[in-house]
Amino acid sequence: MRILADTPKFDFGVTTAIQIALAGITTLAQIRTISSQQFAEGGVVQGPNHARGGVQMWHRKGAHLGEMEGDEIILTRGVFRNPSYALRPRP
Repeated sequence: MRILADTPKFDFGVTTAIQIALAGITTLAQIRTISSQQFAEGGVVQGPNHARGGVQMWHRKGAHLGEMEGDEIILTRGVFRNPSYALRPRP
């Protein structure tokens, strides 16, 4: 994000402050969306596509891990290591 570099400074930083605040609000909303989704059993991520900002992935300690997009899947460790694991009968 290049808010500070790309925003004109003619308004004494008001526009920059607003853009930074909006970026922060968006980030918090995305963190809540991800946090509300449980993926212990794998699943499909819900959210915007990459062109619309994607779904940001954050470590619980605050590090940015990357970006996914809506309708991408998260595999369990078992399925990743052995794809036939996904076909096993479920209790």
